[in-house]
Amino acid sequence: MNPRSVKITGALALVAVAALVAFAGNKTDDEALICDSVASCDALCEQGNKDACQSAAGLKLRDGVQDLRGALDGFRKGCEDGNAEACANLGMLHLQGMGTAKNEKEAARLFDKACTAGSQAGCTFLADILFIGADTPRDRPRALKLLATACDTGRKDACANLIEFKKQHDGKFASHDDRTEGQLDAACKKGEAAACSTLADRLSHGPHAKRTAELYREACNSGDAAGCTSLGRILIMGDAGVEKNEQQAATLFDRACKAGDVAGCTDYAIALLTGRGVKADAIRGQQLLSKHCDSGHMPACVSLGTTYEEGRGVTKDLSRAISLYRMACDKEDQEGCLSLGNTLVADESNQANLDKAFAIFKNACDADIASGCIQLAGMHRGGIGRPTDEATAKSLYEKACKAGDPLGCAGVDPKATDADKSVRAIPKGAIPIPGPSAEPEDEAPPPPPRATAAPSSEP
Repeated sequence: MNPRSVKITGALALVAVAALVAFAGNKTDDEALICDSVASCDALCEQGNKDACQSAAGLKLRDGVQDLRGALDGFRKGCEDGNAEACANLGMLHLQGMGTAKNEKEAARLFDKACTAGSQAGCTFLADILFIGADTPRDRPRALKLLATACDTGRKDACANLIEFKKQHDGKFASHDDRTEGQLDAACKKGEAAACSTLADRLSHGPHAKRTAELYREACNSGDAAGCTSLGRILIMGDAGVEKNEQQAATLFDRACKAGDVAGCTDYAIALLTGRGVKADAIRGQQLLSKHCDSGHMPACVSLGTTYEEGRGVTKDLSRAISLYRMACDKEDQEGCLSLGNTLVADESNQANLDKAFAIFKNACDADIASGCIQLAGMHRGGIGRPTDEATAKSLYEKACKAGDPLGCAGVDPKATDADKSVRAIPKGAIPIPGPSAEPEDEAPPPPPRATAAPSSEP
């Protein structure tokens, strides 16, 4: 994630929360409110008044009430009934983790639904996610188009963010707002790196995913550092129909890092630590991770924590590892949270830590993160910190299996043992640091990789 965009995310979040709190009063000044209390609105809602249901949901977010679960249920019902603003508010609850686990992908889906149904708030919030591209495919041209439309309708926050986004990127995306995949393809063939990367991002999760490697290669060769990182991630895993080539991958990570791509630096550091495609140099790898963790790149902090946990390039220091994992988790990095949970669950004599680990894994699983479900299932099956519950464990493994995680599928069998072992959390989008009992070849490949790099003045 681009750190210069964080302030925009925060601003939008604050606007969104304010919108949520004010939702109950969605009538104009010339209209009388149909209800003015949770009780009266709930009563009318029970009688089938949909506006009252939405007013009730908004009132439940006001100071002194804070019934997050009630608000969540109310907005969900409104969204299902076709209320665009309810979908936008429901999306913000998912994005902020209010009354439910944080889930950016679900938030983006709901914002998109709201936007399509005519909610300019939904369009504005969707644009923020599309521009930053943290856990969802990035589509900056569409983000700018959405903000421009919302701004034209009078949304001041959309206008402010449109100006800020264009200022950050010198307006280079402004002329690309309406380009189709065919137009992007044509521009890519003419050597426009940004077009290649944008098209690759769009295709990476669809039926044409195999073409992503070719597009990232073109982007990389045209000077896009993040494209080099993305191509390296494909090559190191042998993904998207491309033959595995760790040496080329390491070279690409190094190239991206020298061009200022922090994600590339993190991946190159991991290659140095593991000796994958390059001569192992644990000290240099640890130094790179430390530098970019200090700059605020949370995936680097998670990987740095692993070096301290396992003593790679540094003296083993579990306390330091936990501190790094906790810092990343506090900044909402899911892999940091999972790594923190993994370390906490290791000491089965500490019930407080087991409870924290259980909460971490549950939040991750609720957000449809398969590794969180696997860890949670292991605690239920092993009776770790709570009574053994085989039925719950099996259902959690099945959920992970349906999400495509082979460890989840293996865990469906109560006699399975490998699936119950602690799973190393993998830095977001990056190559894994194999644990002592795992070889790189045994790692399950992640979804098609995407670089979410932040620019840096030097590698």
